Amino acid sequence: MLYTYKPISHDFYKLQTYIEHLVLDVWCKPKGNFSIGKLHSEFQPMVIAEKKLLRTPIQQIYRICNGLEKKHLAKLKMGFKNNNAIKELCTGAKTPMLYDAIAKIDKPLRVKLESFFKLLYKELLKKAAFKNVCGDIKGYYDDFLKTNCAEKCPFCGISDIMSHRLTKRDAFDHYLPKDVYPFNSVNPNNLAPICKTCNTSYKLTQDPINTKTKIGRRAFYPFASKKPKLNIKIKVTGVIKNLKPNEVELKITNSHYKEEIDTWMELFGIKERYVDKICSEDAKFWFDTIIAMGVNRRTNDRVFQSKLELFRNNEIANDNFLKIPYYIACREAGLI
Repeated sequence: MLYTYKPISHDFYKLQTYIEHLVLDVWCKPKGNFSIGKLHSEFQPMVIAEKKLLRTPIQQIYRICNGLEKKHLAKLKMGFKNNNAIKELCTGAKTPMLYDAIAKIDKPLRVKLESFFKLLYKELLKKAAFKNVCGDIKGYYDDFLKTNCAEKCPFCGISDIMSHRLTKRDAFDHYLPKDVYPFNSVNPNNLAPICKTCNTSYKLTQDPINTKTKIGRRAFYPFASKKPKLNIKIKVTGVIKNLKPNEVELKITNSHYKEEIDTWMELFGIKERYVDKICSEDAKFWFDTIIAMGVNRRTNDRVFQSKLELFRNNEIANDNFLKIPYYIACREAGLI
């Protein structure tokens, strides 16, 4: 990732609080018949207003849980806690519970939980009962982007994120796919604004931390307090005005984040997208720009470095994070 998001304080987080109480204090501690009074007091009006979407499935799941053994309820409780520890899942410190594991406990429970948590995000957020308590998701998006104001997708760095000034918004990506992981479909720490290219052309529903060949792989956490420092190295061997992908060598390294970088590059097609950018008309303009700034084969390195410093002052803007290694590659190739 080029940078990480900063969480914000917002009423949108309330829903996850209600869900935590529902799972840990109601479903995992069933006692007697279900009643609305068992739910979080602020959640109760929402559940009453949305009988089909909330009350009925909540009650059905409660009845199933009421018939489970204590050891199975303990597994569900641990599964909820682990699946909402998004940071620890990304670092491999915790092991997630998948829907397949719930099916081994009780198949109808798996079906009910999957339907419930998908509809929480897909349908509940549209309802007035939700908006009256937690606000509108567009409002959350706008406030989020006001704090996270780079307006570039952190997953690729080359595409814009739609700003809070627009009437539309980009999607929130379920970083850990909601089709695979129960309990975290409305957890803000699992929801990150993402550009359309990353979302619909590359990541899609891929799982950052589990694949068919690698279980528990490490991945960047989108809300990490410390952004990773990526070392991007480019080498060009062709004619700068007519570069072809096979004439560009790209390496991205950081010894502390080797697996995270590999995961990120695979999920978002980073190598081919960055190489494509280096071969694009944009890069040809970059080359013309640095020449126009007075940098050429005859200028000393001090002049060259002073120009690079302009781009280092804001590496996220205008593809500057790529311009820097691109210019260095051109310099090393004796082109500037």
